[in-house]
Amino acid sequence: MKLTNAKIRNYRLLENCTVRIDKETTILVGKNNSGKTSFSYLFETFLKNTKDFSFDDFSIACHEKFISAYNEYSTVKDKEDLVEDYFSNIDNKLPAIELELDIEYGKDDNWSNIRPLLTTLDNNNILHILFAFKIREPKKFLD
Repeated sequence: MKLTNAKIRNYRLLENCTVRIDKETTILVGKNNSGKTSFSYLFETFLKNTKDFSFDDFSIACHEKFISAYNEYSTVKDKEDLVEDYFSNIDNKLPAIELELDIEYGKDDNWSNIRPLLTTLDNNNILHILFAFKIREPKKFLD
């Protein structure tokens, strides 16, 4: 099995980033404060659960989305009939930090660790795994 792609959304400076993991060598190159360290920290946070996310881990563009969601909520929060509609579509309003991994596997690989993740019988040898950090209690967060 091998990791072939990593897609990152809404994490610090990595607003929408895809890194193709080469078979031989993959090198992250960039200026200081361009996201190289954030790339590795995101893996560590999701895969090893070494730390919690904070609001500052969301990209700057996400901060604007949170403000927009709050402003919209402020206009409907006292109207019971509109609040339910507002929260029915909340996942599209509040951003999430995401790490999506593409893992390629073959017939010679040990499938015991990935078997629980296989949900289709497609004749495809790529497993897509999405890790997401999002607001657990949107109403509490916005209040």
